[in-house]
Amino acid sequence: MIAQQPEFFGNFQVGFYSAYFTDVTPITIVDLDGNRKFTHQYTATHQNMLIGGEQSQIIIRYEMSSIQVVYSFEDQSLLKFIVNLCAVIGGLFTVVSIIEALLSNIVGTNKQPEIKSN
Repeated sequence: MIAQQPEFFGNFQVGFYSAYFTDVTPITIVDLDGNRKFTHQYTATHQNMLIGGEQSQIIIRYEMSSIQVVYSFEDQSLLKFIVNLCAVIGGLFTVVSIIEALLSNIVGTNKQPEIKSN
């Protein structure tokens, strides 16, 4: 980053403000064999703006997360996969049925039944 000197706009002096924020989260990855790998996830944001005043500012802040994320991989049996797949498909049909019933009730209330006389 290049630090900028304060600039003048008429009689008003403007400085440059830049802030960098970093969050560090520890992560543990456990593979199928039980081996553990330790790493970190970094999330960074920054903010730049012009401010009134003589001094330019650069602020760097970091925070270590108190929560650790653990990713673990495990084998899944074919039967458990089929059961989960059926649950997803059944849930999809249930939601579509509810939406269809709601739409038919909304559209169906505007129609008046026809009465035929002889």
